[in-house]
Amino acid sequence: MKGGYDDSPKAAFDRLPFDYGITGIHEMLHQIIKNMYDEADLNRAAYHLGATGIDNYLNKNCLPREYLPPAKKE
Repeated sequence: MKGGYDDSPKAAFDRLPFDYGITGIHEMLHQIIKNMYDEADLNRAAYHLGATGIDNYLNKNCLPREYLPPAKKE
């Protein structure tokens, strides 16, 4: 279940439809050809596309920029 708290920033609620959509895409990828792809397969594909994993890839490519988390400082 995704959501926020009363004191959460407005963006936490505004991005909910996108979060659920991305989760749906993630789960549909598992269902392709009756669960032919597991999490390791999806992550491996995402690594080849330059992401750190499937969820990172979906967030970077499906979530509007204004809802992306701030970049980590190194």
